[in-house]
Amino acid sequence: MDFDPKTKVLRSIFWSHASQRAEYKDFGDVITFDTTHKTNRKNMPLGMFVGANNNMKNVSFGQALLQDETTESFKWLFETFKNCMGGPALCDPDRYNFYSNCAYNVFLVCKLDN
Repeated sequence: MDFDPKTKVLRSIFWSHASQRAEYKDFGDVITFDTTHKTNRKNMPLGMFVGANNNMKNVSFGQALLQDETTESFKWLFETFKNCMGGPALCDPDRYNFYSNCAYNVFLVCKLDN
């Protein structure tokens, strides 16, 4: 959870169930991340970390409600995700230009060829 130190108001929250962390351990070789566009009643973006299992079915590794879509919020989220999952993940930030500043600072970066 990310609190504003002055007001003690919750800014962002990330959660991942034990079963999601187990799925990440088994199938977290490649992950994707995306946000919805503020469709909840608090107008907070919902971020989802998703991968695929050995049957090519989507598996969710974690989710977050973010205060906003700033670089600071994404950096906090990516650091929190990395710490929760127990280590770095690989990503190709050039595919997600908006997230690339944060990804370069948090994750191991790989260049995927098309």
